[in-house]
Amino acid sequence: MIRKGRSDTFHGQHHAGGALDIQYALAVPAGSSHFAEAIEWTSTVREAAARLLGSPGVVADQGGLADLLPTNEAALALVTEVITTDGLTPGQDVAIAVDLAATQFAHDGAYHLTREDRVLPTETWLAELATWCSRYPVVSLEDLLAEDDWEGWQQATATAAPAPRRRPLRHPPDRLEHGILRQEGNAVLVKPNQAGTLTRARLVLDRVSVYKRTCTTSYG
Repeated sequence: MIRKGRSDTFHGQHHAGGALDIQYALAVPAGSSHFAEAIEWTSTVREAAARLLGSPGVVADQGGLADLLPTNEAALALVTEVITTDGLTPGQDVAIAVDLAATQFAHDGAYHLTREDRVLPTETWLAELATWCSRYPVVSLEDLLAEDDWEGWQQATATAAPAPRRRPLRHPPDRLEHGILRQEGNAVLVKPNQAGTLTRARLVLDRVSVYKRTCTTSYG
């Protein structure tokens, strides 16, 4: 079976010269009925975004688009706007996934949004993310907190925000056990290339299954 996948639409952090603090805003063809339709829809969204920014736009190092937007939230607003191209419905046909890679901008117990010249404590940062989820068709938040913000992850999991909060899986298996037992995150992202071997990745997937957590795989 071929998964429908997600498409990197907008890039930030080191992939785009620090244009945004967050790493990716991705188009998710949630309502597509088959793989070809998923590719068509995500391609339509990316092309519309490029036109909006001024085609061909600035292309980041992994193929997504980049621009100096005024805020990080503006990337979600832009993707939501272009989803409507060719009659697509935000949330129903195409939704948004956000890879925040928050460890990259977390320092001294706070989240430093350099692009916006703001420093937010964990609670305020989580409230901001909840606002994003209420304003835009966000179905997934990945790495929304720093890897070692253990208390923050518990707070995030307990919130009512609708998007799955994925825990990064770039750590030894004991960290996985630690996070699950502490109820940190409600989904797990497994990256086989970072796990080291396919065998090790499979062992992690088996553990996730035992704890009945939602799981997805990715590269990078």
